[in-house]
Amino acid sequence: MIGRYVRAVASQGVVSAFHFVLNIALIRLLEPAEYGLFALVFAVAFIVASVSNALFTVPLSVLRPGSPEDQQTVLEQKLTTPALVFGAAAAMFTLLASILLSGTEATLLGTSAGLFIATFLVRTHARGAGYSRFDASAVLRADLVYVVAAASTIVAVFWLWPTARVAWVLFLALSAANLASIVTMTPRNTVGRILSARLLQNYEPYWVHARWALLGAVSTMLAAQGHSLVISLVKGAESFAPIAAGFALLGPARVLFGTIQNVLRPEMARTLNEGQRQTAHRQALFASAGMVAVVLGLAGFVAVFWNVISTQLYEDRYGDEPMGTIVAYWVVATLVAATATGPNALLQALMRFRSLSLVGVGGAIVGLSLVTIAVLTTSVPTTILAVAAAEATMAVGTFWLLLRKKMLRVEARP
Repeated sequence: MIGRYVRAVASQGVVSAFHFVLNIALIRLLEPAEYGLFALVFAVAFIVASVSNALFTVPLSVLRPGSPEDQQTVLEQKLTTPALVFGAAAAMFTLLASILLSGTEATLLGTSAGLFIATFLVRTHARGAGYSRFDASAVLRADLVYVVAAASTIVAVFWLWPTARVAWVLFLALSAANLASIVTMTPRNTVGRILSARLLQNYEPYWVHARWALLGAVSTMLAAQGHSLVISLVKGAESFAPIAAGFALLGPARVLFGTIQNVLRPEMARTLNEGQRQTAHRQALFASAGMVAVVLGLAGFVAVFWNVISTQLYEDRYGDEPMGTIVAYWVVATLVAATATGPNALLQALMRFRSLSLVGVGGAIVGLSLVTIAVLTTSVPTTILAVAAAEATMAVGTFWLLLRKKMLRVEARP
């Protein structure tokens, strides 16, 4: 198990390091409005992927470890097939929407963004499926392919085409890298049945849990990412750019939370299936403690080198923005979110999706309400404190659920 954790952390470390370097470069290379669009589409991709994750990946990760060996591949096919269909539907929807937009640039942005969102959610599902097979090595190989393909493509395009420093070119490059990664990590025997007339019937047994996981995932992502939509709609993408630029320093830690949960869920599901509930609780607490340590370490690094970071990264394009305050606010919000990493994974392994969804709805209501008030009445940076309040609401709710003794019982599985 330790080896899988090491490979999973290494895998996410490679991807997070690449995204960190990419964001740092784009903050300096792109105009604020263009970078704001890039960050906004990334936020939308995370929200859409969270829907797919709730519908297909989470059920797979908690059901496969306890299933008979001869049913595990069938289960993965049943839940991977609709994930692929969902990705294709996302691509088609944005393609049709982009055709209706006026102007070549708008159409290119809409089409490339749709392709990126679709491939991003399928790659996210494929990574979760790999962890549900306890095959962290395959995920690591695929992540290396993604980083090499994306980095080489972006560098080559920017070098050969210096004027191509626009968001739609980046989305096309990242989409190609996503596809290469998906092909690398997906076993051929899981794609034996892509479409059939029984697709909805095959998925029906999982809907009873997935519907609550869906509600929880969407509300949680709105609590964590909804500020990007509100700010962009009210103030414009350019106003969201400094918020996204400050988040870039903490982004790798936030992504790591999701990866740890993807690794923990199947591990905990198997542990619970074996009746070792206290072991699962220890895993949850250890995961949260580890994530808090990561955030504190990253915050300490940023604090020590802040003068250099501020001068080299923000002074050119965001010199008029309170970037020190923005980054400090993001540290607070990220630290709060870190505390709930392990308990959230454990409650998912216990299949307490309905209870978790209510916690997520509460966080979304708090977050979106406070973000809207902050945008309309105060400064844009204060919206980050609204996100922190939403994260705190969900963290308190998650710990309260975990402490309730009746939550130790695993719900019936389809």
